Amino acid sequence: MSLTRKKLLEAIYRRLSAEYKSRKVSRALVREGLEAILDFIEEALSRGESVSISGFGRFEVRERRQKARHFRTGQIFEIPSQKIVIFRASPKLKRRLR
Repeated sequence: MSLTRKKLLEAIYRRLSAEYKSRKVSRALVREGLEAILDFIEEALSRGESVSISGFGRFEVRERRQKARHFRTGQIFEIPSQKIVIFRASPKLKRRLR
């Protein structure tokens, strides 16, 4: 099972509604908040910055190697340079996954 944006929005909405019963929490406000967070992460990564979320992990942009080796023949060939996003889980998240 994968966690989709829709499922994430619903989970955040349910948790906030349960915690803040005295205040009205709308799905639209939760959606705007999540979109703002994702936009911020996307913009920072597009500028080449890393994004660290305490207790969760770090996203960073790296340049993919331009040379690769074929696993059977050992032949080395060039591949186009490309930027990729790397995620490194925090120690707290790693412990929780065990």
